[in-house]
Amino acid sequence: MKLFVLAAIAIAVVLLTGAAWRFVTLRNKGTQVLMRTMPADGVHGWRHGILTYDQDCIRFFKLRSFSFGPDIVLARNQLTFEGKRDLSPDERAIMPETGAILELSCAAPTAADNRGGADDRLRFEFGADHHAAMALVSWIESSPDHRQVRTDMNVLHQRALRSPR
Repeated sequence: MKLFVLAAIAIAVVLLTGAAWRFVTLRNKGTQVLMRTMPADGVHGWRHGILTYDQDCIRFFKLRSFSFGPDIVLARNQLTFEGKRDLSPDERAIMPETGAILELSCAAPTAADNRGGADDRLRFEFGADHHAAMALVSWIESSPDHRQVRTDMNVLHQRALRSPR
């Protein structure tokens, strides 16, 4: 019984240390947003998190996640800004500091190419203040066309050598 209690305490310490590490490393490194995948109904599905920008992708880290890596990664050249909408009264009640809801779509990872129709795309909604919303839209719309981006052989080499997840 003592061994079981010690093992439970050790697991709890490891989980709390991981959660503290994630909180400390991410809290000032990105933009605070709310995100949900579509289709969603009412106010269900919203997740608080941190959105970090890179040259090629955005990474979403859920606030309540024990993962050491990002929970969602979206490629910049696959993202499309679909539109902007106002918050519903129910949404305004749970996210009062949110200024706008951005509707985005991204090519589904199972699609072989980006020539598919609207059904082949994953849809997301991002809730953020006006400054964060403008930054995200600007970042997406300033993306170079995927036909103009040169392939970085070093990145391809690193991808080939990394271990499968």
